Order: sequence, then structure tokens, then C-alpha cells
Amino acid sequence: HLEHRPMLHPSIPQGHHLHGLLWGGQQVMTSLYPGFLAHLDTLGAVRCRVGTELVYYLPTGKAFSGTGTVREPRDLGFDRTCHSRGLLEHCVRHGTLAHPNITLHSASPVHGLVYEDGRVCGVRYRQGGAASTVAADLVVDGSGRRSQVPRWLTGLGFRAPEETTIGVDIAYASAKFRVPAAYDEPERMLICFGPPPDFPTGGLMAIIEDQTWHVTLVGRFGAYPPHDAAGFLAFAQALHTPKLYQLIKDAERVSEITFYRFATSIQRHYERLT
Repeated sequence: HLEHRPMLHPSIPQGHHLHGLLWGGQQVMTSLYPGFLAHLDTLGAVRCRVGTELVYYLPTGKAFSGTGTVREPRDLGFDRTCHSRGLLEHCVRHGTLAHPNITLHSASPVHGLVYEDGRVCGVRYRQGGAASTVAADLVVDGSGRRSQVPRWLTGLGFRAPEETTIGVDIAYASAKFRVPAAYDEPERMLICFGPPPDFPTGGLMAIIEDQTWHVTLVGRFGAYPPHDAAGFLAFAQALHTPKLYQLIKDAERVSEITFYRFATSIQRHYERLT
């Protein structure tokens, strides 16, 4: 059930890990929802100035670009937004439901398609235990890697879509920490990565709403970050830079440590179906 507050939907497997809007994402969201960034700001999202407050800790040292070629701060004239995924989704829902012709049904799992006269014309769903249908000119499936559409289509007599599988093998572990009152450094976001294949691990940290550090540790090809407290800190300490570990080792952790791993990304070629 979706409440009118920042919260995560359980179908968002990467929702507990670090999120934000780059400049292009900000432009898209403000074109769809006028005042979107101001709404984020009002709810506590943090602006991070690119070129000065976003810092890269590379194997070659501190830099202000991912390539390491920019070694001194340089204001690039735009921000990156820093906030939880729950806050971002809350603002999207708020902007969407501001339109009087849009209605949201939560706690209503869809369990099939309505298919008549050669076209999909609605969905079947359950609400409060009762089965129901809703008619639609257009049905959009936004359920991601858990999508049931391939199964539903084959149940209607279509063949399964061809798939392209891309190996990823990446895992995240994330936690939130209270920003110490004594913290006065200008850095609002830290990115700690090295070039592959020599550096399969890394970490990111950003200040988000409620004066909180959101830390995401990343590992690939078996070098996965643990999701116990001691293992989390040990993984951070073993990164190529001590910076992230030094900041969080004595900070108060204010959330559980969440873990997510996926081995592949799959593209389903619905466009090839007849």
C-alpha cells in the first residue's frame, strides 16, 4: 500500500541504494512537473554543486572529474540532486496526482491482461481480495525485471519474446549514517572508484535529506560487499582510498544494511513479435 509520504515500493529492488538526478534528469522532470526541483528542495533534498562539492577519490588521488584530469575545484554551473529513492518517488506521485484526470490504485496487484478482438484492452487485478478489471486504450507495464508479461502473452497464445542477455555481475550494500555535527567539509558527494579490471570494488556517499550520509558500496565478479556491520566497514576500509572509511567508522548508523545483487540484464524484444 502506498501512503502519502516518502516510502519505497517493494517492487523497486535497487531502491535502497544511492539515487539522484543528473542535469539531464532534472531537465526532464521539470518539463513534466513544473516546480519539481523546488518540491524536492522543500522536502529536504540536498543540492551538490558539480565541480566543487562532488569529489572523486581515485587511485591517483583526489580529483574533480571521473577521469582524474581536473585536480582543482571548478564550478560547472549546475547541481546534482541528492535524496533517497523514496523521496524522489513521493515527488513523482505528488506531481502526477495533481492532475485531476489521474487516479492511483495501490494494493491492487495485476494478475493478467484483458485480450479481446486481437488487442489488449485492459488488465485484471485484485483489490481487497476481490477480482476486478479495468478497461484501457493503452496498457503500460512498468514492473521491471519482475514483469509477468512474457508469461501472460504466452498464455494468450503468443510466443515468448526473444531475449538479449548482458552479463553484469554487480552487487550493492547500502546504509545510512547520521552526519556528525562537526562535519564541515565542502564535499557533499564522494565517488571512490578505480579503472577496471584492476579495481572491481568501490563506493559512493552523498548527503541526503535529514542530514544523513547515504553510503553505497559496490563490488563485481565475486568481490561483493558484505551486509553485516563489521563486514561493511571492513569492505570500506579495504578500498583504494581510506576517505570513505574514515568518515563512517565512528558515525552513527541509522538504517539497516541492505544488499542487492544481479548477474545479468535482460532485454526482451517485444518489437519482434507479430
